[in-house]
Amino acid sequence: MIENFIDRIITGDALEIMRELPDNSVDVSFVDPPFNLGKSYNSYKDHIEENEYLEWSKKWILEMIRITKPIQVVFLFTIYQNG
Repeated sequence: MIENFIDRIITGDALEIMRELPDNSVDVSFVDPPFNLGKSYNSYKDHIEENEYLEWSKKWILEMIRITKPIQVVFLFTIYQNG
């Protein structure tokens, strides 16, 4: 199954695509998600309720952990907001 993802550019909903990947199958995971700041995207609403955003983030973070091999790397870019 992982062979379907090797050496390809895959477009789509990252959460849906990650759900197709087997456990512990990825050497490096990298994410730079939308930060819910109200920016304009073609296919994503970047201004949702905070609880909804946190629940969505929890889902893709858990999928990243599931698909990434033990003792490998997960890069998660985020922003820091104070206040």
